[in-house]
Amino acid sequence: MCRKFAELFSLLAAQEHANAQLLVFANKQDMPNAKSPAELTNILDLGSIKNREWFICGTNAHTGQGLYDGLMWVKKQMKA
Repeated sequence: MCRKFAELFSLLAAQEHANAQLLVFANKQDMPNAKSPAELTNILDLGSIKNREWFICGTNAHTGQGLYDGLMWVKKQMKA
């Protein structure tokens, strides 16, 4: 795992976050060099997270694209 993301996995391993889900907004999808959600899933090694629900969605904060999808995922998680 990349040292840059060690903090993310450290937070996820903390007991006080044992029941937390993870939402990742892959912002700036309108930029030509933006990493896709699939690429970021690999870079962040999200597939290795087996003990909680997680979701990644591409977003563009300027247009709002993808924000609704992320917030609806949170709503679904809160109902579960």
